[in-house]
Amino acid sequence: MSRPDLDTLTAKFLAERERFDAGRDAMTHRENIERLIDWFTASANLLRACAEMTAKGEAALIPRDASLAFGSAGDLFREFAAGKVPLSIRDVVTAGNKRTAAEQSDVDYATAYLLACGEGGYGAPAGAIHIVDPRPNRTIEEWFGVSYDTARGWRKRSLTQQIDCADAEALKVRTKRAGADYIGKGGKSWQRGGGK
Repeated sequence: MSRPDLDTLTAKFLAERERFDAGRDAMTHRENIERLIDWFTASANLLRACAEMTAKGEAALIPRDASLAFGSAGDLFREFAAGKVPLSIRDVVTAGNKRTAAEQSDVDYATAYLLACGEGGYGAPAGAIHIVDPRPNRTIEEWFGVSYDTARGWRKRSLTQQIDCADAEALKVRTKRAGADYIGKGGKSWQRGGGK
């Protein structure tokens, strides 16, 4: 590896980082992820070149601005290695996890079911729907293909729409169908891995 090659890799690394930072708000989720991958690839290439030069006994000096940028990339890699999404790129990585309106509707049925299984039931006090289910979180986990923690979290959230069911049996049937729809749409497969 020659000094000009290292300079080219350094320039590519800095350009990819700038490209990622500059476009992240205006880009689609997929484009942001692609730019993040390009930046990480350039980071890996630069790191490989520095390691090769050092192994040969050559000085692998890179400019200060690249060194600082490389340090921030290292921070990202450490966060990923610890199983965390780095705060500085969380908006890019998690942007694709927003629910569609149809998925949100399905989740609203799950929430209504969970509330109906609670002490106060679901709906207005005078006409509240009550469902007897000793393990409602497990039921939602099974019907929707989500983790237990996700089901438990849905119980605490606010509905985005009012669920209109005549009685407990109608709510059970509709919630079970919503679960099948949610799984059929792909739901949020990241949740099935234990996410919230």
